[in-house]
Amino acid sequence: MPTIKDVPDDAHTKVQLLANAWNVSDGEAVARLVEHFARSPARAQPPAETRDDDRIRIHAIYDATRIEAVYDPTTKAVTITSGKLVGKTYSTPSGAAVAVVTTYNPSVNPNRNGWSFWILTDNGELLQSIR
Repeated sequence: MPTIKDVPDDAHTKVQLLANAWNVSDGEAVARLVEHFARSPARAQPPAETRDDDRIRIHAIYDATRIEAVYDPTTKAVTITSGKLVGKTYSTPSGAAVAVVTTYNPSVNPNRNGWSFWILTDNGELLQSIR
């Protein structure tokens, strides 16, 4: 099996986050990144797609931390792709918001409306704008 040696831990973690967000293996995430940069003009930019398999990139900023996630409009589930809850999937945006608040600031009431907690990464609008 092919391997890449001496990959810094932070780079490997980022590849795992992308792989999780794209629902592919670490190797496929690397292959997608390489293909993207191979096809890009001289000044490569990160992928601009907001949707991958109909999932929508979202984020929240809570307790001075940006938490990345993806929202599945078919199932309404939110999967966290960064931070302390990486890899966790919640059946609703509110469930994911409560988990974030509980994890990052357990001393407050965690009840949150997930539709107004999460932000669409592509345009900065609240998740409720696509409800």
